[in-house]
Amino acid sequence: MTVPWPFLWQNINMQQTALPIQPILAPLQQALAHSAVVLQAPPGAGKSTALPLYLLQHNPDTRWIMVQPRRLAALSIAQYLSAQLEQSVGQTVGYQVRQQRQRSAATRLLIVTEGMLTRMLQSDPTLSDFDGVIFDEFHERNLHSDLGLALVLESRQIRDDLKLLVMSATLPAADLATWLQGQGTRCEVLHSDGRAYSVDIQYEPPTATQTYLEKCAQVIRRLLTQPDGPQGMLVFVPGQSEIAWLQRELTSLVQQHADLDCFGLHAGLSLSDQQQVLQAPARGKRRIIISTNIAETSLTIAGIDYVIDSGRERQALYRPKYHTTELITRRVAKAAATQRAGRAGRTGPGGCTRVYAQSDWHGMADYRPADIEQQELTDLSLQVACWGAQMQDMAWFTPPNPSHVAAAHEWLRAIGALNAQAQATPYGQSLANAAADVGAAHAIAQVQQDDALSQRQRDATMLAIAYWLSLEEGRESQQVNGLDAIEQLQQQPATMPRTRQRLKYWLHQFELTDSHTLDSDSVIQAAIRLYPLGLARLRGGSANFTLATGAGVSWPSGHGQSLALSKSLSQAAWLIVTQISMHEQHSQGVIRQALALTKAQAEALFAGVLAAQLQQQVEHVWRSANGGLEQVERTMYRNLVIQQRASQQLPDRAAMSDAMVAYVQQHGIATLGWTPHCVQYLRRLQRFQQAHPELGLRLSDSELLSTLAQWAAPFWAHLTTLAQLRQWAPQPALAQLLDYAQQQQLEQLLPARWVAPSGRAHRIEYQADGSAFVGLKLQEVFGTAQTPKLLNGQLPLTFELLSPAGRPLQRTSDLANFWQGAYVNVKKEMRGRYPKHPWPDDPTTAPATHLTKKALHGQSK
Repeated sequence: MTVPWPFLWQNINMQQTALPIQPILAPLQQALAHSAVVLQAPPGAGKSTALPLYLLQHNPDTRWIMVQPRRLAALSIAQYLSAQLEQSVGQTVGYQVRQQRQRSAATRLLIVTEGMLTRMLQSDPTLSDFDGVIFDEFHERNLHSDLGLALVLESRQIRDDLKLLVMSATLPAADLATWLQGQGTRCEVLHSDGRAYSVDIQYEPPTATQTYLEKCAQVIRRLLTQPDGPQGMLVFVPGQSEIAWLQRELTSLVQQHADLDCFGLHAGLSLSDQQQVLQAPARGKRRIIISTNIAETSLTIAGIDYVIDSGRERQALYRPKYHTTELITRRVAKAAATQRAGRAGRTGPGGCTRVYAQSDWHGMADYRPADIEQQELTDLSLQVACWGAQMQDMAWFTPPNPSHVAAAHEWLRAIGALNAQAQATPYGQSLANAAADVGAAHAIAQVQQDDALSQRQRDATMLAIAYWLSLEEGRESQQVNGLDAIEQLQQQPATMPRTRQRLKYWLHQFELTDSHTLDSDSVIQAAIRLYPLGLARLRGGSANFTLATGAGVSWPSGHGQSLALSKSLSQAAWLIVTQISMHEQHSQGVIRQALALTKAQAEALFAGVLAAQLQQQVEHVWRSANGGLEQVERTMYRNLVIQQRASQQLPDRAAMSDAMVAYVQQHGIATLGWTPHCVQYLRRLQRFQQAHPELGLRLSDSELLSTLAQWAAPFWAHLTTLAQLRQWAPQPALAQLLDYAQQQQLEQLLPARWVAPSGRAHRIEYQADGSAFVGLKLQEVFGTAQTPKLLNGQLPLTFELLSPAGRPLQRTSDLANFWQGAYVNVKKEMRGRYPKHPWPDDPTTAPATHLTKKALHGQSK
């Protein structure tokens, strides 16, 4: 019998009054009538359960979308809410996730994942069938949540009646609200308490001889021996391999306890397997659930009263240089650690052991970086282009990484998905609507559109694509040789359960069976289409390779590890690298998996599938360190040289000039023939420019380098070798930077020589700091009471006053002070040493001379 709706709502209302969210439900209803709302509520408040039911009850004619970051959470919440309404999923409450949906015309609350929201918005930009959008667990901040919010904000510019509610457990609500208001969105902030019991937190870092996983196992064993030990333990580790290790480590322990079960929980499990883990244990059963961060939020796992937190998680980090995404293990943020510990206090008092030191906690970041800052943005960029917008014009809560955007646009243009204005092409639109990511969708489209392939070849290549995609997504094979990994998946599927599951998915998508023939040519054809930037060529005679991106990769080696490569890999000059990892110990990428190509196979690719992507380049290279320039013709695949040959044609004058400019810019301005005379001329020019900035002379080293083609290259018409270039003196070219009047002014204000009162001219040494220096015998400045100044009195000369033997006596830029002070002591000491030279008591009135007293006396006669 169907229960009357009023009775159901009354029953639900009674449940809501017991939840912390209840006091803010009415204010939330009022706020949504005229503004967007940001709700900050910790786990257990009821924001994912009671709140949407309240909105359904009090807005009977409305339809809502609630966005969840994880598929499992979407299904679990849909099932829970439907059970509260005593309905089947798909009636009032439904869900729609990838590959699965349960909804009907009666559905008023549709729970979707963030990627599904993007697809819905692309097909219906105003969400015309819905009245409001709820973002749950927004603090998880994956790419599609940020994109979804940005798209919804644009939709609200067209539909101001579209309600918006953003909910988060940890993200500061005020920051998000301030940003929304900055985007022109009226916004209110509401806070709710959470329903959490006390959790006793302990810190137990591993010993010096333990790994953190070994410490986790030790803590589990200890807890199980306690008489009043926990009934349900939730253990957080970074990834699936750590889950598998810990499960193996606990096998004997589980076998010893008939009342104990041990489960793994991660996104690689099927939805049905994940849901089974969430269900309450049988009466009298204890459980250990070893999970990735999938269990941090949203999911309610029955019977958990203790958490063991490794303090680590797996994060995806994009490496544009390698055009690959690396999964790295990092410390969690404080917000995530708090969420994890809170799982032990959802239904009663609990405990938490953090397998790290308390000092590590204090060093953690408050929040994990947003995915949009560190992940690959190819799919996101294409979705934005299909929306009809530019990346920089979208409303991003956190701006995307500019270098990642540039890399994405470069790749999308290269495959024809974007045009030069970063607008989606019809081909790009088709890729965005595909079931695979852009790279895989492009590879699949290439195979399907290749008329040179027979149907048998096409099926075989699609089968190989399915295998490669499964190996990449499963990441279970330790085989470095890609062919060996495929063979392992074919012959020993039980050793790779996740990969086998993904293979079943792709075979279903491609409408293929595993009975199709898989040959080496098909494997190569599939690999080069999926990983076109993974083509790599041996560099020199080493184990290092250069990728098509220009980045370097090498085989794993060193640090006590050795790698036994198959003959095909160890002798390969060409590879298709399918998986790369990064390590702190290596300065370049490390090959995790690759496919070896023979010379004939590589040449077949260049003549076939890659032929249209080859480019012919003419480059000019110097024959030797002192030699001339020659012209080289190269066939290139992106940054790889496929073929190179010397041209019979000699470089023209323009090519010679460009090559010389490039050489000097690479090796520095000092490459040129800077004689002391040239250096002095440049310093005079620089001091002249300081006094007359209106001249606009660009004379720093970097400016001289950047403008070489303008001021220096016109004087190189007679140069043909690097040896001549290094001997070329720049002064004549520098002089042409001034017109005749300016050159005359330079000679007047900053002369190369200074004529002393003795009548002798002395070279002025202009210093890098802008000062001017003259070295001469002390007697030559007799009669000079004040220091002479250059540059219209702005630049005093600094004198190096020398003895008659040419040894330094004093350095001064203040002659008046010298005559009155230091000269007295100099005179006393020098009179006895050089009696033949004049040492007058009043040097300011004595005649200047470079002669001895006798010669001076004879001259006076």
